Amino acid sequence: MDNLQINQHLISGDIHVPGVLPHWEELKQAPYAFKLDFGLDSLPEEPGLIIVRGPRQYGKSTWLEEQIALTITEFGPGSALYLNGDEIINAADCFNRYAV
Repeated sequence: MDNLQINQHLISGDIHVPGVLPHWEELKQAPYAFKLDFGLDSLPEEPGLIIVRGPRQYGKSTWLEEQIALTITEFGPGSALYLNGDEIINAADCFNRYAV
């Protein structure tokens, strides 16, 4: 599922549709759990961007998807959107493809 499709579901509040938050779905089914800690005890409530950087396979996407799900649940549909930087070619492409 690409960013545009994911964000259409997030705007509608459909976080339980398969493929919208795949890492989070996989984590919920795991027989064990561990707390991912990236130094943010809670997300800021004012509008803005959060950039998550770090080594591969460290849990960044899983943590981010969990935070998106919690934000949508607490603040309602459209309160969080997802943008995968790997899919952005340049600033104009980002604006043209993902402006809502």
